[in-house]
Amino acid sequence: MDRRVQETQKKMVGALRVLMQRYPWDAITVATICQESSIARSTFYSHFDTKDDLMQLSLEYLATELAPVDTRRGLDSARSLKFLPALLDHIKDHRLIVVKNVDTAAASMIQKNIAKTIEGLVYNEVQASRYADSVHHSDLLFMCGGLGAIAEKWIGDECRESVASVVAVIDDLIERAMPRE
Repeated sequence: MDRRVQETQKKMVGALRVLMQRYPWDAITVATICQESSIARSTFYSHFDTKDDLMQLSLEYLATELAPVDTRRGLDSARSLKFLPALLDHIKDHRLIVVKNVDTAAASMIQKNIAKTIEGLVYNEVQASRYADSVHHSDLLFMCGGLGAIAEKWIGDECRESVASVVAVIDDLIERAMPRE
């Protein structure tokens, strides 16, 4: 992909993230995204059909941003999810997006997007580990749902508990759920 296209899309994703911390999803328009990103409306439509398409790209960027980098963590080495601290830091930093949309029509969409992101991260990490063939699909679904439920509760509690303590609880649950060798 052309570097200019990537830069333009990155600007729009950044603008969307800023706006989502200020306003409910339903109040954000293509015009406000264009204004925040200083990009012409025609440019927006040359990249996306709708703001939902931009949201999808934003989620793809998020998955890349949360790509595991901490080599001390991982299913193969520590029976933990590499991406987890980065995910929880991201959730804490962007908690207002969920809060701004609690009583809106977009709440369901945001919850589904969080769940989809968590599911993709879990599946990718398990598939890249030595457990790829030994973890049952229902266990993966349970891990994804559990992570989502813990994240939702933590957001509801205004992320008062530290990232490290939430990570420790989840690590313990993951460690117990993984097959013994």
